[in-house]
Amino acid sequence: MTAQLTAPIMESHSPPSGDALIRLSRVGKVYLTEQVETHALRGVDLEIREGEYVAIAGPSGGGKTTIAKALLSRRQDLGYSISCTTRKPREGEIQGKDYYFLSRVEFLEKRSRGEFAESAEVHGNLYGTLRSEVLRVLEAGQHVLMDIDVQGSIQFTKVFPQSVTIFILPPSAEVLLDRLKMRQTESAQQLADRLQSALQELQSVDEYEYVVVNDDLETAIKRIGSIVDAEVFSRERVVGLRTQVALLIDQLEREIESRTHPEGHKE
Repeated sequence: MTAQLTAPIMESHSPPSGDALIRLSRVGKVYLTEQVETHALRGVDLEIREGEYVAIAGPSGGGKTTIAKALLSRRQDLGYSISCTTRKPREGEIQGKDYYFLSRVEFLEKRSRGEFAESAEVHGNLYGTLRSEVLRVLEAGQHVLMDIDVQGSIQFTKVFPQSVTIFILPPSAEVLLDRLKMRQTESAQQLADRLQSALQELQSVDEYEYVVVNDDLETAIKRIGSIVDAEVFSRERVVGLRTQVALLIDQLEREIESRTHPEGHKE
């Protein structure tokens, strides 16, 4: 079940919303506060540290990479988890900045050593999120931002259950097709494969906590910024609430003790 929220202002730290923003069910949401939890994947332990994990996903051509880059250029509290891939670099992409471009053998070796928090094969190429990249961002005191495919985001949230998942939705099939054609990097068959994948990915939209329609780039960027602000504020509020409740419990226990055993509290 989905619900519309009240109007967002990025600086207000209030819950985000808008006609093109859908807030999905948050059953099972986990906020990490003072606790440190450990999850195992493929026999390798990974320490879960405090911070938000923001996974932006969606079909190719939806605009997730453009939005991620814009957020990173505007916000110092976000750090980018650089993914690995076996696909060839596109024009303008830089090794170690946009992706770690690996051979298939290199990728599979890393996966066999348990170095990936998630990995998936998409359009014949392998993609994966390095555990070391996630920890690098967290250790820098930033929230982790990922531009990730749908398969990967599902895997990632199993390892990091407190992740904030956002699905970028194109406003129409025509717009999606136009964006893919503008790349001019794929054959007719590759384009057909991407459209088929987009169809399958759209069917998993209910798995995401937020859906943002990218009908206007600047508006979409602001909406996702509002989501990040709201999630950070919500986590901090939970920490404060727990502290306040603990103090109240301590005070009430002391009061009950003094009334139950008044002789023990005489001067």
